[in-house]
Amino acid sequence: MIAAKSYAVEDDSIVTWSKFKILESWRQVAACSACIRDGLAPPTDMLPLNPDEILVLRGGGSLAVNGVLLKSIMYDFPQFSFDHNYVLFFQRDPSQPQVGSLWLGGNGVLPIVSGNQLATVDILDTTGTTLQHNPFTDELQSRYGNSLDQMRASFTGSPPPPTPTPTPCNPGLTAIRSCQQRGGGWDYESCQCSYY
Repeated sequence: MIAAKSYAVEDDSIVTWSKFKILESWRQVAACSACIRDGLAPPTDMLPLNPDEILVLRGGGSLAVNGVLLKSIMYDFPQFSFDHNYVLFFQRDPSQPQVGSLWLGGNGVLPIVSGNQLATVDILDTTGTTLQHNPFTDELQSRYGNSLDQMRASFTGSPPPPTPTPTPCNPGLTAIRSCQQRGGGWDYESCQCSYY
């Protein structure tokens, strides 16, 4: 996610438009006009978009009105975080190809966590306790082992990359001495000269 902004709608609701940079696209299907809700007009202050960007709308958000911070929390669909990349399952608006509808809600949002592992978003109650597990959690684990690489391979038809084998650090005596002569120390973990 590269930008997000919340807006008041219908005087009693808050929605958030999020702008994402598309890093890769695995599969595209024909537009489904019945899947898109009417009124997905993107806010003009988030336009124009680059060709590799898309705007998606979700309920909830935070908005300051007359100095008062208002929050609308969607427990079944937490706010996006700038700290994560995501796999998003969205439907493009046929009339505005850079506007997407997250028609699966939070179930179609998979945060990418450490080591290219995928997580799911559970439905929480007002205290933050899991109320209902995401129905895709078990499927994601059994089919793809929560692996982004395995899911990508399944969608694109290409084999997943091999698991990298750690390369041993064998710098040679000349490299180590050169490092020490310049006032450094050899770091075998990073396999490079480090200066303290």
